[in-house]
Amino acid sequence: HAQSVIRILLALNGGAVVALLAFLGNLVSRTEIRLELVVAISDQLKWFVYGLIGSGVAALLAYMVSFAYTGGLRFMSRTWEHPFVVPTFNSKCWFWFGLTLHVIGVLCAVTAFGFFVCGVFGVQSAIHG
Repeated sequence: HAQSVIRILLALNGGAVVALLAFLGNLVSRTEIRLELVVAISDQLKWFVYGLIGSGVAALLAYMVSFAYTGGLRFMSRTWEHPFVVPTFNSKCWFWFGLTLHVIGVLCAVTAFGFFVCGVFGVQSAIHG
């Protein structure tokens, strides 16, 4: 599920960059458009780029979370009695590391969406002045 959310965030922010660049190219081709408007709109590109960076970091963290949780499972001690595995110090460290990365990854994803929203409202504000 995390990969699906990250793909959506990448598509939102990446699509916004492409759409905004196409819109700006169309604006620049018109002679009656003021340069201040083009500059004000192009300044909002940064929000979508920040969103792309946040999405990329979230994707990296999603991989690292899986690696950490797998490390936690690998270091568990096996027994012949139920539940057949017992946490060790190393497994607990790996699980806590994974949980920490998990929380940071979710924050990166939420932040990437927040950057998208800021960009949308920034473009709207720049257009309507």
